[in-house]
Amino acid sequence: MIGETIRSCLRQTRLLRRIFVVDDISTDRTAEVVRSLSAIYPNVILVRNRKKMGKAGGINYVLRHLVEDIVLAIDADTFLHAQSVENIIRALRFYGAVARGYVIPYTERGNPSPFMIHRAYAYIYGHEIEKRAQESINGLIVLAGCAAAYKREVLLEMGGMSRETIVEDMDSTWHLIEKGYKTICTTNAFAFTDEPENFL
Repeated sequence: MIGETIRSCLRQTRLLRRIFVVDDISTDRTAEVVRSLSAIYPNVILVRNRKKMGKAGGINYVLRHLVEDIVLAIDADTFLHAQSVENIIRALRFYGAVARGYVIPYTERGNPSPFMIHRAYAYIYGHEIEKRAQESINGLIVLAGCAAAYKREVLLEMGGMSRETIVEDMDSTWHLIEKGYKTICTTNAFAFTDEPENFL
């Protein structure tokens, strides 16, 4: 899905200055797909790790080379609604240091399985009930790693994304809250993430 992920970033109503794609020693066609898009769109930049660094390590490496005020981290199996970036940036400008998008499972690959439908309802319930309650006390349990935006200076102050565990999004969220930063859930910045069809 990396091609669709990048194209969704290119279709934003608020244009992105640069789109970095970190290839963490993948064995698929990631580099090939990104290079083909880079030939057309110069702001799409491929970064190939020389050694496996994991998601947090890849983000932190790119972070050191950024000058933009806001950094949006997106997973390779996630794509954005056209107004997602515009809305999440507006929320950050006025309300917080970090924001997560409204994540919706992508279930349109043919007929969705009962498992996928159940997950979709769980996501919506989580956003409409749990996340709103957590946000009211600045206690979001996790800023979804598949689509979250950060003020760069805040992320740098934190030392980048947490590499203490494999759940870098949850660890980083807790560190931010401990330091008193405002974390918000933007209900109009939609992100669609690919869903497994079953437990396997």
